[in-house]
This record gives sequence, structure tokens and C-alpha cells, in this order.
Amino acid sequence: MGKFILRIANKNDIGAIVNISHTSLGYPCEQELVAEKLNCLDILREVVFVAEHKESKEVMGFIHLERYDVLYSEMMCNVLGLAVAEDAKRQGIGSLLIKEAEQWAAQHGIHFIRLNSSGTRASAHKFYRNLGFDNEKEQMRFIKIIDTDIVPEKTGLENDCEIGEIMYREALRFLNRRFPKGWGGCAVLRTEGGKLLTSVALESFNAAAGLCMETGAMCEAQKYNLKVTHSLCISRENEKETPKILTACGICQERLRYWGNQVKVAVTNADNKIIFKSLKELSDFYWGEAFRDN
Repeated sequence: MGKFILRIANKNDIGAIVNISHTSLGYPCEQELVAEKLNCLDILREVVFVAEHKESKEVMGFIHLERYDVLYSEMMCNVLGLAVAEDAKRQGIGSLLIKEAEQWAAQHGIHFIRLNSSGTRASAHKFYRNLGFDNEKEQMRFIKIIDTDIVPEKTGLENDCEIGEIMYREALRFLNRRFPKGWGGCAVLRTEGGKLLTSVALESFNAAAGLCMETGAMCEAQKYNLKVTHSLCISRENEKETPKILTACGICQERLRYWGNQVKVAVTNADNKIIFKSLKELSDFYWGEAFRDN
């Protein structure tokens, strides 16, 4: 890698990304916009890598990637943006960033990388061809400006019923793909920003070393500092059976309390309906209340 280090972008890189986007791509943008975009990245779907000079610590280039999933094709890695500072070109930075994209894609089980490049950027086209990219087809890009005055304001998810239906559908989709035959179970956690995190039980030859289905999603939430608001867990004995909703066990309830006693858990009931109860409702006499002041 020589003089440069590749790493995930952070808030300290915003100024450099703004400058490189303007001077190298011709896209003038405000720091506030880039800061908002970087802060709101869908970390389960996209990532931004930067190339930093080892000695000066200056960011000399960046690449923005996403998992690109459409109905008519296998999943691909989509390069949303790739740029190198004008005074740092022809030092191999672009190639390093593309190589990082290939590694990221491979880690996610993706075998294709796609990108778009303006028809006027002949030097960029040569660069991509030299790296093994093929020009698959010629395209035209259409843009329409929408009158936002006629777009109804989004009200968001207003009740647990809607949230539960979305979580249950995601749980079923994941369950049927991960366990097409026989027993299956999974958990879905919803975060404050509406992201859904899925996980399965950690199985082990020694049952005592196993972990509950919710644990992986909880670790993912803590890893990315996301606040969990809802938890749902389902299980079935075979592919012909309707999955049952399982109340989080006592240990998982303890773990969920990391995000407060207002976290809502889907509970087991006779009709197998999606019913949420807060952790506070599930344990009115929780021992931790004795230490609330601490």
C-alpha cells in the first residue's frame, strides 16, 4: 500500500471529501450536506473508504460503495463515487481504492462491481479498462425535478402494529432463506432510525456455549452505536409450520435493557399475534430499579 492507508471515513474527513468532490468530480457541495450524508449512511448496505497519506495524514481520495440489489440480477457492488485529489493523481490511489472495493465486495459474497462514468471522461474510461472493467452498454441518464409542494409529508410509522408487520415480514424472509428446510428461528431488532438487524442463534456442539437468537443483532447495534426500540423473535419446527412468536428470555431482556426499559418486545400469545410489551411492562418489579440513581 506504500505511502497510503485505506480506512473507513469519519467526520474528520468531511472537509477533504467536500474539496475532492468539487475539484476532481466537479460537484460543489456544502460541508453540512456531506456531514449529514456521512452520519446517515446505511451501515448495513454502504460504506465510504478514504486514502490517507501515512506521513501528512491528509485524505487524498475516497470511494463510496453500496450493495446494489435488484430483482433481475445477482447482487452487485455499486460504486457511487470515486475521486482522487488533483495533486495526488497518478500515484496509484484510485487503483488502491478499487482494490479495497473488490475486497469489500468479496467479504459480502458479491462477485460483480458496477459503476457509471460520464461519456466525456475518456481518461477515466481508460483507467477503468486497465483495471479489468468492461463497458457493458451505453446509457442515457434522465432527471426530473419534482415539485415537493405536491408530495404529502411523511408521517412515519405511527404505531406498533405497522412496525410489527414490517419486522415480521423481514423475519420470515430471512428465516425462509436461512432455514429452507426443517427447524428455523431468527430475531429481528428495530433501531430508532428504522434499521432492521437480523440474527440467528449461535449453535455449538456444547449447548452451554450457545447464545440466543437476539444476541447477534444486539452486538451489531452496539457495534454501530444504534439505539434499539423493538425486538421480535420467531421459531418453527419445520418449513410447513407457521412460526411462533417467542418472548425474549430473561437474559435477553437484561441485555435489551441496555437501551432502556421502554424497549418493546414481541410477546408469545395464544393467537400468535404481533403484540409488543415494553420491558417495564414485562417486569414491574425489576431489580435494577433499586440502582436507578446510579
